[in-house]
Amino acid sequence: MDNLNKKNGDCNIVMRDKVLESGLGKGQWDIIALACFLGNDFIRRPFGQGQKEVFERIMPAWQNATEVGQKDEILQGISKTKKWKKNDETYCISYPEQFQYAYCLFMYAPVWHYNESEKCYTLGPMKPLSDRNWSECIGYNPEQVLKEKLQVDVLDTEVITKVRNLEVWAKTGENPEPVPQSVGNDGQLLPYGSILNFHEVSVQMQPGRVLSRWLQCRKLKPEPTEAGNQLLVQRVLNMGDKAPPIQPPEEKLGDGTYVMWSVVESISSNSGGVTWIRKDDMFALLRNVQVFLQ
Repeated sequence: MDNLNKKNGDCNIVMRDKVLESGLGKGQWDIIALACFLGNDFIRRPFGQGQKEVFERIMPAWQNATEVGQKDEILQGISKTKKWKKNDETYCISYPEQFQYAYCLFMYAPVWHYNESEKCYTLGPMKPLSDRNWSECIGYNPEQVLKEKLQVDVLDTEVITKVRNLEVWAKTGENPEPVPQSVGNDGQLLPYGSILNFHEVSVQMQPGRVLSRWLQCRKLKPEPTEAGNQLLVQRVLNMGDKAPPIQPPEEKLGDGTYVMWSVVESISSNSGGVTWIRKDDMFALLRNVQVFLQ
Protein backbone atom coordinates (compact mmCIF):
# COMPACT_ATOMS: atom_id res chain seq x y z
CA MET A 1 0.00 0.00 0.00
CA ASP A 2 1.34 3.40 -0.94
CA ASN A 3 -0.14 4.99 2.18
CA LEU A 4 1.81 2.61 4.41
CA ASN A 5 4.64 4.04 6.52
CA LYS A 6 7.13 1.17 6.56
CA LYS A 7 9.01 2.68 9.51
CA ASN A 8 6.18 2.43 12.01
CA GLY A 9 3.51 0.40 10.23
CA ASP A 10 0.95 3.23 10.23
CA CYS A 11 -1.35 3.86 7.28
CA ASN A 12 -2.44 7.27 6.14
CA ILE A 13 -6.13 6.56 6.58
CA VAL A 14 -8.85 8.95 5.44
CA MET A 15 -11.88 8.65 7.70
CA ARG A 16 -15.36 8.37 6.24
CA ASP A 17 -16.61 11.36 8.25
CA LYS A 18 -13.97 13.58 6.67
CA VAL A 19 -15.07 12.57 3.20
CA LEU A 20 -18.73 13.22 3.99
CA GLU A 21 -18.02 16.56 5.65
CA SER A 22 -15.94 17.69 2.68
CA GLY A 23 -18.80 17.13 0.27
CA LEU A 24 -16.43 15.36 -2.10
CA GLY A 25 -18.04 11.94 -1.73
CA LYS A 26 -21.37 12.76 -3.32
CA GLY A 27 -21.54 9.55 -5.30
CA GLN A 28 -19.92 6.17 -5.72
CA TRP A 29 -17.67 7.29 -8.56
CA ASP A 30 -16.51 10.38 -6.66
CA ILE A 31 -15.44 8.24 -3.70
CA ILE A 32 -13.56 5.93 -6.05
CA ALA A 33 -11.81 8.87 -7.69
CA LEU A 34 -10.85 10.22 -4.26
CA ALA A 35 -9.41 6.83 -3.29
CA CYS A 36 -7.36 6.73 -6.49
CA PHE A 37 -5.97 10.24 -6.06
CA LEU A 38 -4.96 9.44 -2.47
CA GLY A 39 -3.35 6.13 -3.45
CA ASN A 40 -4.52 2.60 -2.72
CA ASP A 41 -3.69 -1.04 -3.49
CA PHE A 42 -4.42 -0.52 -7.19
CA ILE A 43 -2.49 2.68 -7.91
CA ARG A 44 0.48 4.43 -6.35
CA ARG A 45 0.16 7.88 -4.84
CA PRO A 46 2.47 10.38 -6.57
CA PHE A 47 4.99 12.09 -4.32
CA GLY A 48 3.63 15.34 -2.94
CA GLN A 49 0.00 14.53 -3.72
CA GLY A 50 -1.20 14.50 -0.12
CA GLN A 51 -4.62 14.85 1.44
CA LYS A 52 -4.51 18.65 1.49
CA GLU A 53 -3.89 18.96 -2.24
CA VAL A 54 -6.39 16.25 -3.13
CA PHE A 55 -9.17 17.65 -0.94
CA GLU A 56 -8.60 21.33 -1.71
CA ARG A 57 -7.53 21.35 -5.37
CA ILE A 58 -7.74 18.07 -7.30
CA MET A 59 -11.13 16.69 -6.23
CA PRO A 60 -13.04 20.01 -6.50
CA ALA A 61 -11.63 20.41 -10.01
CA TRP A 62 -12.55 16.80 -10.81
CA GLN A 63 -16.16 17.28 -9.69
CA ASN A 64 -16.47 20.51 -11.67
CA ALA A 65 -15.04 18.91 -14.82
CA THR A 66 -18.28 18.47 -16.72
CA GLU A 67 -17.03 19.20 -20.23
CA VAL A 68 -15.58 16.48 -22.43
CA GLY A 69 -11.82 16.18 -21.97
CA GLN A 70 -11.58 18.19 -18.74
CA LYS A 71 -10.95 15.16 -16.52
CA ASP A 72 -8.33 13.91 -18.96
CA GLU A 73 -6.58 17.28 -18.62
CA ILE A 74 -6.46 16.89 -14.83
CA LEU A 75 -4.83 13.45 -15.13
CA GLN A 76 -2.40 14.71 -17.78
CA GLY A 77 -1.46 17.59 -15.49
CA ILE A 78 -0.56 15.14 -12.73
CA SER A 79 1.51 13.02 -15.11
CA LYS A 80 3.53 16.09 -16.15
CA THR A 81 4.10 17.69 -12.75
CA LYS A 82 4.31 14.81 -10.26
CA LYS A 83 6.81 12.03 -9.63
CA TRP A 84 6.26 8.60 -8.16
CA LYS A 85 8.71 9.00 -5.28
CA LYS A 86 11.01 11.64 -3.82
CA ASN A 87 14.12 9.79 -4.94
CA ASP A 88 12.65 8.74 -8.29
CA GLU A 89 13.25 11.13 -11.18
CA THR A 90 10.70 9.36 -13.35
CA TYR A 91 7.58 11.42 -13.89
CA CYS A 92 4.14 9.82 -13.74
CA ILE A 93 4.00 9.37 -17.50
CA SER A 94 1.53 6.48 -17.35
CA TYR A 95 -0.61 8.00 -14.60
CA PRO A 96 -3.76 8.65 -16.71
CA GLU A 97 -3.82 5.04 -17.93
CA GLN A 98 -3.13 3.55 -14.49
CA PHE A 99 -5.72 5.83 -12.90
CA GLN A 100 -8.37 4.65 -15.36
CA TYR A 101 -7.60 0.98 -14.72
CA ALA A 102 -7.71 1.45 -10.93
CA TYR A 103 -10.83 3.60 -11.22
CA CYS A 104 -12.68 0.83 -13.07
CA LEU A 105 -11.26 -2.03 -11.03
CA PHE A 106 -13.21 -0.81 -7.99
CA MET A 107 -16.42 -1.47 -9.90
CA TYR A 108 -15.54 -4.21 -12.37
CA ALA A 109 -13.20 -6.45 -10.39
CA PRO A 110 -13.46 -10.17 -11.26
CA VAL A 111 -15.70 -12.14 -8.88
CA TRP A 112 -17.54 -15.46 -8.89
CA HIS A 113 -21.23 -15.23 -9.79
CA TYR A 114 -23.62 -18.02 -8.90
CA ASN A 115 -26.07 -19.04 -11.63
CA GLU A 116 -29.16 -20.23 -9.79
CA SER A 117 -30.79 -21.86 -12.81
CA GLU A 118 -27.72 -23.87 -13.84
CA LYS A 119 -26.45 -24.37 -10.27
CA CYS A 120 -22.91 -23.34 -11.12
CA TYR A 121 -20.42 -20.46 -10.77
CA THR A 122 -19.04 -18.26 -13.52
CA LEU A 123 -16.34 -15.60 -13.54
CA GLY A 124 -17.52 -12.09 -14.26
CA PRO A 125 -17.23 -8.40 -13.34
CA MET A 126 -18.59 -7.24 -9.98
CA LYS A 127 -20.92 -4.77 -11.73
CA PRO A 128 -22.49 -5.20 -15.20
CA LEU A 129 -20.34 -3.77 -17.99
CA SER A 130 -23.22 -3.00 -20.40
CA ASP A 131 -21.46 -2.25 -23.71
CA ARG A 132 -17.95 -1.78 -22.27
CA ASN A 133 -15.04 -4.16 -22.82
CA TRP A 134 -13.83 -5.79 -19.59
CA SER A 135 -10.22 -5.97 -20.70
CA GLU A 136 -10.15 -2.32 -21.77
CA CYS A 137 -11.72 -1.24 -18.48
CA ILE A 138 -9.29 -2.84 -16.03
CA GLY A 139 -6.26 -3.44 -18.25
CA TYR A 140 -6.41 -7.23 -18.52
CA ASN A 141 -8.78 -10.09 -19.24
CA PRO A 142 -9.29 -12.09 -16.00
CA GLU A 143 -10.70 -15.09 -17.84
CA GLN A 144 -7.68 -15.29 -20.12
CA VAL A 145 -5.23 -14.86 -17.24
CA LEU A 146 -6.94 -17.63 -15.27
CA LYS A 147 -6.90 -19.97 -18.29
CA GLU A 148 -3.18 -19.35 -18.82
CA LYS A 149 -2.37 -19.93 -15.14
CA LEU A 150 -4.39 -23.13 -15.03
CA GLN A 151 -3.32 -24.18 -18.53
CA VAL A 152 -6.87 -24.91 -19.68
CA ASP A 153 -8.82 -23.89 -22.77
CA VAL A 154 -12.20 -23.57 -21.06
CA LEU A 155 -13.24 -22.55 -17.55
CA ASP A 156 -15.76 -25.33 -17.18
CA THR A 157 -17.63 -26.29 -14.02
CA GLU A 158 -15.00 -28.85 -12.99
CA VAL A 159 -12.14 -26.34 -13.21
CA ILE A 160 -14.06 -23.59 -11.42
CA THR A 161 -15.07 -25.99 -8.64
CA LYS A 162 -11.43 -26.95 -8.04
CA VAL A 163 -10.40 -23.30 -7.85
CA ARG A 164 -13.23 -22.35 -5.51
CA ASN A 165 -12.56 -25.35 -3.26
CA LEU A 166 -8.86 -24.43 -3.18
CA GLU A 167 -7.89 -27.75 -4.73
CA VAL A 168 -6.01 -25.61 -7.24
CA TRP A 169 -4.54 -22.19 -6.41
CA ALA A 170 -5.57 -19.78 -9.16
CA LYS A 171 -2.40 -17.71 -8.76
CA THR A 172 -0.09 -20.58 -9.69
CA GLY A 173 -2.27 -23.32 -11.14
CA GLU A 174 -0.71 -25.75 -8.66
CA ASN A 175 -2.03 -27.74 -5.73
CA PRO A 176 -1.77 -25.76 -2.46
CA GLU A 177 0.76 -27.10 0.01
CA PRO A 178 0.16 -27.25 3.78
CA VAL A 179 1.78 -24.61 5.94
CA PRO A 180 3.74 -26.23 8.80
CA GLN A 181 1.98 -25.87 12.11
CA SER A 182 4.07 -25.08 15.19
CA VAL A 183 4.54 -27.85 17.74
CA GLY A 184 4.67 -27.22 21.50
CA ASN A 185 7.06 -28.80 24.01
CA ASP A 186 4.49 -31.50 24.67
CA GLY A 187 4.37 -32.43 20.99
CA GLN A 188 0.88 -31.00 20.49
CA LEU A 189 0.07 -28.76 17.53
CA LEU A 190 -0.27 -25.11 18.51
CA PRO A 191 -3.01 -22.77 17.23
CA TYR A 192 -2.25 -20.81 14.09
CA GLY A 193 -1.39 -17.23 14.95
CA SER A 194 -0.04 -18.15 18.38
CA ILE A 195 3.58 -17.68 17.27
CA LEU A 196 4.68 -14.60 15.34
CA ASN A 197 8.24 -13.89 14.26
CA PHE A 198 8.68 -10.29 15.43
CA HIS A 199 12.26 -10.29 14.13
CA GLU A 200 11.06 -10.98 10.60
CA VAL A 201 7.93 -8.82 10.80
CA SER A 202 8.08 -6.26 13.61
CA VAL A 203 5.24 -5.80 16.08
CA GLN A 204 4.50 -2.40 14.55
CA MET A 205 3.98 -3.99 11.13
CA GLN A 206 1.61 -6.74 12.30
CA PRO A 207 -2.12 -6.24 11.50
CA GLY A 208 -4.23 -5.47 14.56
CA ARG A 209 -6.40 -8.55 14.10
CA VAL A 210 -3.29 -10.75 14.03
CA LEU A 211 -2.00 -9.22 17.27
CA SER A 212 -5.44 -9.79 18.80
CA ARG A 213 -5.20 -13.43 17.83
CA TRP A 214 -1.70 -13.63 19.33
CA LEU A 215 -3.07 -12.32 22.65
CA GLN A 216 -6.09 -14.61 22.59
CA CYS A 217 -3.83 -17.66 22.20
CA ARG A 218 -2.33 -16.66 25.55
CA LYS A 219 -5.72 -16.20 27.20
CA LEU A 220 -5.23 -12.43 27.12
CA LYS A 221 -8.45 -10.92 25.90
CA PRO A 222 -7.94 -7.62 24.02
CA GLU A 223 -9.73 -4.75 25.73
CA PRO A 224 -12.42 -2.78 23.86
CA THR A 225 -10.16 0.27 24.06
CA GLU A 226 -7.52 -1.63 22.09
CA ALA A 227 -9.54 -1.67 18.92
CA GLY A 228 -6.92 0.58 17.38
CA ASN A 229 -3.74 -1.05 16.14
CA GLN A 230 -1.46 1.36 18.06
CA LEU A 231 -2.80 0.27 21.47
CA LEU A 232 -2.42 -3.40 20.59
CA VAL A 233 1.13 -2.80 19.39
CA GLN A 234 2.01 -1.00 22.61
CA ARG A 235 0.55 -3.74 24.76
CA VAL A 236 2.56 -6.45 22.99
CA LEU A 237 5.72 -4.34 23.12
CA ASN A 238 5.29 -3.77 26.87
CA MET A 239 5.28 -7.53 27.45
CA GLY A 240 8.76 -7.97 26.07
CA ASP A 241 9.92 -11.49 26.97
CA LYS A 242 7.25 -11.87 29.68
CA ALA A 243 4.41 -13.00 27.44
CA PRO A 244 2.34 -15.82 29.00
CA PRO A 245 2.63 -19.30 27.48
CA ILE A 246 0.37 -20.40 24.67
CA GLN A 247 -2.86 -22.05 25.78
CA PRO A 248 -4.96 -24.54 23.78
CA PRO A 249 -8.16 -23.04 22.37
CA GLU A 250 -11.29 -23.39 24.47
CA GLU A 251 -13.61 -23.46 21.49
CA LYS A 252 -13.26 -24.83 18.01
CA LEU A 253 -15.33 -24.13 14.95
CA GLY A 254 -17.41 -26.85 13.32
CA ASP A 255 -14.60 -28.71 11.59
CA GLY A 256 -12.29 -28.70 14.60
CA THR A 257 -10.46 -25.58 13.43
CA TYR A 258 -9.76 -22.28 15.14
CA VAL A 259 -7.98 -20.34 12.42
CA MET A 260 -9.01 -16.73 11.72
CA TRP A 261 -9.20 -15.05 8.31
CA SER A 262 -6.65 -12.41 9.33
CA VAL A 263 -4.26 -15.11 10.53
CA VAL A 264 -4.63 -16.95 7.25
CA GLU A 265 -3.72 -13.76 5.39
CA SER A 266 -0.70 -13.20 7.62
CA ILE A 267 0.57 -16.76 7.24
CA SER A 268 0.11 -16.72 3.47
CA SER A 269 1.92 -13.40 3.05
CA ASN A 270 4.82 -14.29 5.34
CA SER A 271 5.43 -17.79 4.04
CA GLY A 272 7.40 -16.69 0.97
CA GLY A 273 5.07 -18.42 -1.48
CA VAL A 274 1.52 -19.46 -2.19
CA THR A 275 0.71 -22.07 0.42
CA TRP A 276 -2.25 -23.35 2.34
CA ILE A 277 -3.12 -24.88 5.65
CA ARG A 278 -5.01 -28.01 6.68
CA LYS A 279 -8.14 -29.14 4.94
CA ASP A 280 -10.37 -28.28 7.89
CA ASP A 281 -8.93 -24.76 7.88
CA MET A 282 -9.79 -24.57 4.19
CA PHE A 283 -13.46 -25.04 5.02
CA ALA A 284 -13.20 -22.30 7.64
CA LEU A 285 -11.94 -19.91 4.95
CA LEU A 286 -14.73 -20.91 2.59
CA ARG A 287 -17.25 -20.09 5.31
CA ASN A 288 -15.62 -16.69 5.75
CA VAL A 289 -15.75 -16.04 2.02
CA GLN A 290 -19.38 -17.08 1.88
CA VAL A 291 -20.32 -14.72 4.72
CA PHE A 292 -18.30 -11.92 3.11
CA LEU A 293 -20.07 -12.29 -0.22
CA GLN A 294 -23.46 -12.26 1.47
